[in-house]
Amino acid sequence: MQTKELLLKQLEYTFHTEDWYPPLKDSLEGLTADQANWKPQGVAVNTIWETVSHILYYKERLLVQLQGETFENSVQSNDDTFTAQNSEDEWNAMLSRLFENHNQLEKLISSFNEEDFNKEFKGSKFAKMISSINLHDAYHTGQIIQIRKLQGSWAAKRAF
Repeated sequence: MQTKELLLKQLEYTFHTEDWYPPLKDSLEGLTADQANWKPQGVAVNTIWETVSHILYYKERLLVQLQGETFENSVQSNDDTFTAQNSEDEWNAMLSRLFENHNQLEKLISSFNEEDFNKEFKGSKFAKMISSINLHDAYHTGQIIQIRKLQGSWAAKRAF
């Protein structure tokens, strides 16, 4: 399996298609802004909204870097990427940005040839950067599903 094929499969499984676990798209399906802002009492945990904001920040940054451009929206620390709003319109706009960004990443990576994956940005090869964002999405998808289970918005039994 070539690098491009492997990374595109990872991208598909972490975002669109269920394999060993539900993809990010499914973990967000049907969530309202109120549900996305919910957090269990007394627990130091980010809300789903904050987590999606964090995921989106790093996916947008990756897209810009893979295009050879400078990312203009840098934050002071990782903590600054966990932001949230409180309206349905803002929640839906964030989800739209996430889906659009993901589609752009898929198109860009699909256009790469094998040599492109060896290009570097600040000492990291493109292949590693793409694989890392896929793992990042998988990790946070698990967190989102756990929060949904705690709030009761995730099906107790699922068929896949």
